[in-house]
Amino acid sequence: MDLSGRSIGRLATATLVAVAIGSACGGTSSLDFPGVASRLGGNDGGDAEAALCLLVGEIACGSMCASVRSDPTNCGACGNACGGQIPLCNVGSCSSSCNPELTACKSGCVDLATDVHDCGACGATCAISQSCAGGRCTCAGGTMACAGACVDAATDPSNCGACGVSCKGSTSFCSQGVCAASCSAGLTACDHACVDTLTSTPNCGGCARPCPGGEQCSAGTCACPSGQVQCNGACVSSSTTCVVHCVAPTVACGGLCANTSSDVRNCGACGVTCPAGASCSAGACKCALNLTLCAAECVDIRTSTAHCGGCEMPCATGLVCRGGRCAQ
Repeated sequence: MDLSGRSIGRLATATLVAVAIGSACGGTSSLDFPGVASRLGGNDGGDAEAALCLLVGEIACGSMCASVRSDPTNCGACGNACGGQIPLCNVGSCSSSCNPELTACKSGCVDLATDVHDCGACGATCAISQSCAGGRCTCAGGTMACAGACVDAATDPSNCGACGVSCKGSTSFCSQGVCAASCSAGLTACDHACVDTLTSTPNCGGCARPCPGGEQCSAGTCACPSGQVQCNGACVSSSTTCVVHCVAPTVACGGLCANTSSDVRNCGACGVTCPAGASCSAGACKCALNLTLCAAECVDIRTSTAHCGGCEMPCATGLVCRGGRCAQ
């Protein structure tokens, strides 16, 4: 069984076995967290408790993302190090050799045709946001290579419509590949990128809410393809027995490890999703400054006609809300 995993799907009928591990795991694998020093380009700092590993086949082990399928320091589970006569991690088990279709590299027994850290040859690492296909680093469909990274020219304000086209000044938003003063109707501004949060995998259901590797965004929700479920960061067959290895204080939620104190998709309990614009703090959804949580959405009670001055305080027909008071 492939223990490495690839995305955040639904549990469905798969058997879920949660294994809690009390100590944090180290490892030399990549940091692939949204909003932090990740392959998606973030640089805010952070750790695995507050985010998800995005690369197909990696899970959070302490402050690192690791593939428990091949990482010799986290083989089969976080903190399970290989050594001595069995130094290699081969499909989640310590071994003295690799399966015939795999190659022994520093990162473990890997498939040179698909491994982003060893693409085509040991140590040949793909650039930020690239994937490995056929032993070559490539960009996913809908994106293009610009300065060594894969970007969406339809939304990237630094590469809007073409590489190097930067949106600035009064037209600082990239909307459908054109620099504009604001986003087109139906699109949401996420750091000057105009995206459809109903379908955007990096911004699913709200800005900076990426789906883990392998999952796609549909109707603002991350999901695995039909007939598959989440297991350790991978979409696998729903008949698979899934063993989830979690590092305290994370717990198993739908095939992934989540910190219910800070995870916006599992806030306070598994499956509790915070509304767009809200964060999760101490297990509770909290809206941004000057916004109030009303009816599962963050609103400005100073201007909202449905929640004028407080939640569930609508203005009468024809009135508007100014300063938290209904007026003509």
